[in-house]
Amino acid sequence: MNSPQNYDINEWFIIIGLLVSILLIILLPKRFPHTISTLILMFCMVIPIILDTMIATKPFDFYDINDTSKFELFDFLLWFFYAPFGYFFLYGFDKWNLRSFGLLIYIIVSSMLAVGFEFITIKAHIFTFDGWHLFYSFPIYLVVQSAYIAFYLWIKTLFHQTKLSDLIYFNKTDT
Repeated sequence: MNSPQNYDINEWFIIIGLLVSILLIILLPKRFPHTISTLILMFCMVIPIILDTMIATKPFDFYDINDTSKFELFDFLLWFFYAPFGYFFLYGFDKWNLRSFGLLIYIIVSSMLAVGFEFITIKAHIFTFDGWHLFYSFPIYLVVQSAYIAFYLWIKTLFHQTKLSDLIYFNKTDT
């Protein structure tokens, strides 16, 4: 894995962004059990990695990440930058117990904010578009954030079913 020759705006943006994101996750009141938090962070990291790999590499090659078209250390670190955004998105979803129209508005506004943040990353030279346009990202964010919610609701259900079955199992063995 290559390390950059010079640390310019994109490397510093990723370093500072990662530190701030991690600090915010630590400082936020705990909302999810550790197992669910871990799964959320992993899922919210893997989905963008898959999408970036599909869209940013051949045969499409619509954009480059960071300074070169070669995989480097900060491309790897950028993967960890995706996870906190999904975590914050799901944190708000769970905290405000959003349903129906409120959920639709939340996904739309969050997707617009994500496009705004992507615009900032373009200015920081994290992404260099070559055939991709910023407005293409909006429907992607709509789908990805909907997938985050579906995943979260699924693991939350599994978690509660497992906890309930564990309680029933342990109660039976205690008698």
